[in-house]
Amino acid sequence: MRMSRLRLQGQMSLLAMLLSNAPVGAAVIGSSARHLEQGSWRASVQYQGVQKEDLEFDVGSSGTCAGNTVPAGTVTFPCGATGTVEATGSGESVIAKLELQPYERMQYYVSGGAGNYRLKASTLTAAGDNLGFILGGGVKALVMSESLVTPAIAIDAGVSLESYRFSRSNSARASIAERLELLRTYVAVEGSKRFDFDENITLEPYGGVKWLRTRATIKDLNSTDRQSGNQDTVSPFVGLSLPVFGREGFFAEASFVNGIHYGFGLNIAFGGKEKKA
Repeated sequence: MRMSRLRLQGQMSLLAMLLSNAPVGAAVIGSSARHLEQGSWRASVQYQGVQKEDLEFDVGSSGTCAGNTVPAGTVTFPCGATGTVEATGSGESVIAKLELQPYERMQYYVSGGAGNYRLKASTLTAAGDNLGFILGGGVKALVMSESLVTPAIAIDAGVSLESYRFSRSNSARASIAERLELLRTYVAVEGSKRFDFDENITLEPYGGVKWLRTRATIKDLNSTDRQSGNQDTVSPFVGLSLPVFGREGFFAEASFVNGIHYGFGLNIAFGGKEKKA
């Protein structure tokens, strides 16, 4: 951060300024385009993470200044400043997901879990002592079924809400109290193709493109300061599904735009005829 480019006009929370435009990790799809059998359902446990996510924040003159009311020890940032602040972020989460296939081409799902997120900007590192929560849901529509020569194609659309609390900073003389909420909506187009090498080995690579809109809102719990902002991201992704036994299957997925986003987990299918998940 080049202070020579900043114009001091009061002070406000550094986290409120930075995170109001933070594009945090995109959602992991966690399954191929292939649908379940009608009337069946599937449960999964997933680990998701993002490492060294590059964030760039354009600091403008807007925002609510705390002025001289900033509590002692709170990290501050000049209000009305102009310039660019570079940051990196990392986080992890564990998600449980439930998918239901009531119709031949339509699938619905809900998810929930817990995780954390850490932000580093210049010499500042902000984090929390408690896990945040994650809730989500969505729908997947099968556009084209897989054939001997063509892949399966599906459209996945969903929404999720994440909430994290930052309670400590390496630059603050006292504890901080900031709550970050992320309302994310996404649409993904994905394709997949299953390859049976023999009776015991089956691989199903999948991939596609995701559009993600993140509505980030952060509130200083020690004052009435609140900041919000939207961020749109388009990211390709690739994954591999490994069906095993009759109803179980493992998966791994990653994208490499704006840091490394990854996820892996276990899927277990129930109902319908026994087949590889």
